[in-house]
Amino acid sequence: MTRGEAKASGLFNRIVISSTVDKESYPAPSHLRHKVDMVPNGIDLEHFEFHKYQPETNLIVFCAKLDYFPNQDAAVYFVQSVWPVLLARRPQLRLEIVGSRPPRSVRRLDGKNNIQVIPSVPDVRPHLGRAWVAISPIRAQAGTQNKVLEAMALGVPVVATQMCCSGLAVEAGKHLLVADTPEEFASAVEYLLDDQLLRANIVRAARAYVERHHDCAECVKGLCQVYEEAVSDFARQVESVERH
Repeated sequence: MTRGEAKASGLFNRIVISSTVDKESYPAPSHLRHKVDMVPNGIDLEHFEFHKYQPETNLIVFCAKLDYFPNQDAAVYFVQSVWPVLLARRPQLRLEIVGSRPPRSVRRLDGKNNIQVIPSVPDVRPHLGRAWVAISPIRAQAGTQNKVLEAMALGVPVVATQMCCSGLAVEAGKHLLVADTPEEFASAVEYLLDDQLLRANIVRAARAYVERHHDCAECVKGLCQVYEEAVSDFARQVESVERH
C-alpha cells in the first residue's frame, strides 16, 4: 500500500488529506510534498443543530457505520469490557448501538443487559442527539472520526479513545474525555453522568471547536481552492507539452 500510494502521488496534480497527522505520514516523495493539501472533514452546522434534541439521562449511544470492522470491534469491545463495569455500578443505564448493517456479532447484543441495537436508521440525529453521553471506543486506526464531530456539533459530550483523536486538534478534558482502558472509559462516562458543570463546559467547548475547525462551508471553500490549483497545474502541463 505504501509503495502504491507513493507511486500514485506522482500521477495527480493535487492530493487531499483530511488531517494534519495523515498528511505528515503520507508517503509522497519529498519533491512532491507540495502537491499534498490538508482539508479537514466538514460538518453541516445547520443540519447538526446545537441542542436541537433533549438529552435523556442514563442513555449512552454509540453511533457508527456497523458494517465497517473498526466500528464492529468497538461495539463488541465496549459491551464486553466496559459495559459490565458501568452496569454493575449503575443498573439504570441504557446503551443504544445505532448504525447501518450491523453484523451478527453486533445484532446478537440486542435485548441483553439494557442494550438496544438499532440498524440502518434514516437519520442518526434523533438517536445521537438524545444521548447523555456519546462514545467512540475505536481500537483500530480508522482516520478522522466524523461520529465524534457530529456528536460534538449536536451538543452531546463524547468519551473516545486516544486513537479517535489523532486526526483532530481537540484537547482532552476540554472538548471531550479520552479513555483507553475499560476502567478509564467507565470512569469518564460516570464523570459526565455526575458532574453537570463538567458536562456543560465540554458541550460548549466542543461545539465551538467544530464551528472553528470543521464548518462545512469553510471546508468546501478550501476544497474548491485545491481544485482550482489542480486545474491550473494541469493547464500548465498541457501548455508545456504543446510547446514541445
